[in-house]
Amino acid sequence: MNRLSYLILLVTMLCVIPTNVHGQGNPGGQAQPPPPNNSNNNNNNNSPPQVSFSDLLSSTSVGDLRRHASNYLAERSYSKSLKLYSRCISLEPTNAQNYLKRFKLYKRVQRVIDGAQGNAAVLKGMKLGQEINNLSEEELTNRMIDDLNSAIELLNGDPESDKKSLKSKIESYESRAELHSKNLNCTGALSDYTYLSSLPSLTPSQSQKYSSEIPKLTKCVDTLTLLKTLTSQPSSQSSETVHKRVIEFTSKLFSQMSTTSIDLLKLRASSYLHLTDKDSTYLAVTDLGTLIKASPSTIEYYELRGNAYFNLGEIDVAVNHYKSGLKMDPEDKGCKRGHKLVKGLKKKLDRSAESENLNDWDKAVTYLKEARSIIENWNADQEGRMSAEVRVGLVFNRLVEALTRSNHADEAIQVGEEAYQIHNHPDTAIPLSRAYILAERYQDGLNILKNTANNFRDHPSLQQEIQKAEAALKQSKTKNYYKILDVSRSADKTSIKKAYKKKALEWHPDKNADNAEKAEKMFMDIAEAYEVLGDDELRVRYDRGEDVMDKSGGGGGRGGSPGGFPQQHFRHGGGQQRGGQQFHFNFG
Repeated sequence: MNRLSYLILLVTMLCVIPTNVHGQGNPGGQAQPPPPNNSNNNNNNNSPPQVSFSDLLSSTSVGDLRRHASNYLAERSYSKSLKLYSRCISLEPTNAQNYLKRFKLYKRVQRVIDGAQGNAAVLKGMKLGQEINNLSEEELTNRMIDDLNSAIELLNGDPESDKKSLKSKIESYESRAELHSKNLNCTGALSDYTYLSSLPSLTPSQSQKYSSEIPKLTKCVDTLTLLKTLTSQPSSQSSETVHKRVIEFTSKLFSQMSTTSIDLLKLRASSYLHLTDKDSTYLAVTDLGTLIKASPSTIEYYELRGNAYFNLGEIDVAVNHYKSGLKMDPEDKGCKRGHKLVKGLKKKLDRSAESENLNDWDKAVTYLKEARSIIENWNADQEGRMSAEVRVGLVFNRLVEALTRSNHADEAIQVGEEAYQIHNHPDTAIPLSRAYILAERYQDGLNILKNTANNFRDHPSLQQEIQKAEAALKQSKTKNYYKILDVSRSADKTSIKKAYKKKALEWHPDKNADNAEKAEKMFMDIAEAYEVLGDDELRVRYDRGEDVMDKSGGGGGRGGSPGGFPQQHFRHGGGQQRGGQQFHFNFG
């Protein structure tokens, strides 16, 4: 090898061998930072350099900031990436790409939040940062639209836009149109798609996509105009028909537009709340649950959902919603008022149940009347829409039963007829029938059950109650043991025993010497009545209308004295000398 060839080879080798000298062997001559001082040199090329984040934020190099922001985004450090992109915008506010990159960050964050489905533990590990965590879904969407607005304004203001800028412009308009559509800004979406469909050099698929959106958005604009007319007056003054139309239009928009509009959801939930049927109230609960998920710090949603559960009679769930609102603001008037009312109602219902368990029916009546008053006051308020079915099941049927058991037949019938008028159902007809029978209106008691059975043939208790009413009607024409003891047909064994003692004492022959024949007959009837009603098996058969006494046995049924009270406890003193003998009435 000659000397010239050797020199050429040496120069070539020096050019290709990297050096560790800062700034040498680097094409372009730019200085490179020294490698990080750690034992692991297999670092990911995409990871940000070992520079403090505060130093990065103070940098004035937009290119470096964007590069680091992209690296942090790749590592899912969304909070740091957001701060760096925002720093880029502050340094270079006329560059549309800065806004578009931050928009894409927000869009990725939204996908992350949607994927977490409200799971707080999942979201906590995603490095979203306080600024993003504090954003509601609506606020996040608005930030994306703001960045797109800025980018589009800058792109439209560039007279020398190239093909790359045109691509960015199309993407920006399309993204904004999709957000407007999702947000139910149909006018804005229609404007963007109309502009896009007019652009030259579109692909066939783009042209078809943009053009197909225009008729749908035109219908959306028309529907929103109708909704605006329907909702021009306060919702509390709107008729039920108006609210049903609002629900129809809003539901159609949700179906056609695949929108997540918070305003539309609030409007539909409000109309559901102004209807009194249970199905509508449950649908309001669903919409309000979506609103709480989208904006968990909005107290109004907890109040309205608490009101909805109150209207459904789900007392404990209503209390929990009011409490959630009060945790955020202990002085919130709506939640305080709802919490006070529902706790008052729960207290009255609980105490009435305790009284019913103790067979203290007069106290039960008192508490149930107070509970009814709370519900009536609630329904008089514009937020109160407790359905007839719920009111009847929660209080009215129980009140009819308590009035019947406490022998207030007329009042029980009055309340029962009111309940049956607003809610024609077996659960309402049965307590009303029992009240009729207590008042000895046997035919009315049977009729109300048979009329109800025409629409509820498969109700489990109705046929059994009809059988009892038929038996009561039949017994009313012969010997009625309940009437003899002066107890209701729903009386328990303790009440029957107490009534028997009272009646036996009242009609004991020793106490009725002047009317001995009638007293003797009544005394025997009282004993016979107690023998039947004091025996569970005989009472069930009697209530079915069976002839439970064996008349061939001399009218004494199974013989002996009823209830285990021996005859020697009634001391006559012998023969016909009842009038002058001392009377002893001893119960063992």
